[in-house]
Amino acid sequence: MKHTTQQHTKETGSSMYKKLALMIVLSFVAMYALMYAMVDVFANIIPNINQFYMAGLMTMPMLIIELLVMGSMYGNKKLNISLVITGFIALILFFTGIRQQAAVGDREF
Repeated sequence: MKHTTQQHTKETGSSMYKKLALMIVLSFVAMYALMYAMVDVFANIIPNINQFYMAGLMTMPMLIIELLVMGSMYGNKKLNISLVITGFIALILFFTGIRQQAAVGDREF
């Protein structure tokens, strides 16, 4: 039977949030890169703001679902609620950005 101290639990909790942040960043990068899976020639890869919006739109639900399903892994309930709310706000902003084509002009399109 393992005995964990409060300090050990606090460090573990902090590292879990760091892992969550790393997961979200890596997921965002992966989603952004996977947007170009349908491009047949490397020369045709043109980074654009729509890909950014879509990557964010796909990543934010991952954050929300992770916290709702695996919330017991993350001990700070107030931080969890803040992250879920932030995730919903970001989701709405990414959705609005792609629907309104925010920051997309003729040249970017």
